[in-house]
Amino acid sequence: MIDWTKPVKTVDGNHPVRVLCTDSQGDRPVILLVQYNDGSDVLTRCTLDGRLYNGAKAPCVRNKKVKKWKWISSKSGEIAVSCKHFSEKEWWDIVKECNITSIGRILESEIEE
Repeated sequence: MIDWTKPVKTVDGNHPVRVLCTDSQGDRPVILLVQYNDGSDVLTRCTLDGRLYNGAKAPCVRNKKVKKWKWISSKSGEIAVSCKHFSEKEWWDIVKECNITSIGRILESEIEE
């Protein structure tokens, strides 16, 4: 299922999509603005599950993938480490390896892939 509160793109990944609304009348309540490489925008509608019409075999849009990063703020600067690849224990091992003795704060952010 598509989370319409997060960024979406066409299934082929070539075109960004702007969600204008998800509650219009009819069987295709989602109104989208698809942005093409030539600079044109095309207004289209789809179902809540991202299909161009009810009964379509596959959706035309999907959520963009995001990568989550964890940042440590220390007196010597910031270090970014991907949360996907490290367990909590490995995370703290990296902190020790980098000789970070004073942690100001740990922040998380998301970056679109």
